[in-house]
Amino acid sequence: MVKIKDLTDPQLDSQIKKYKKILGELEKEKNKRLEASGEIAAPKTEQFSVAFDDEEISQMQADVKKEKVKQEEDEQVRVTQLLSLSKEQLQELQDNSKKLKAKEKAGKKKKVAKK
Repeated sequence: MVKIKDLTDPQLDSQIKKYKKILGELEKEKNKRLEASGEIAAPKTEQFSVAFDDEEISQMQADVKKEKVKQEEDEQVRVTQLLSLSKEQLQELQDNSKKLKAKEKAGKKKKVAKK
């Protein structure tokens, strides 16, 4: 007799298919017998209930509002920082931006040329 761990993948698939078919036939036979004896052959179902805590929901909503306010404040700080830049600093940022865009264009041209 061969051990399960020694079976190849195709052999495992074959065995699984075979035993699924047998299991299906056994279940059909059991259901027939239950129906014949007058018992209802209905699958058992479990019921779950979910309870929501109003305080927890309120806390979660408050946390979301706090996070939005924090993000807005952070954005205001960024804008304020940009406005407080000197003309030289602003020009330097713009120059760096132009350089990065030029590098990106050059990189795209090289990729197109390679293809």
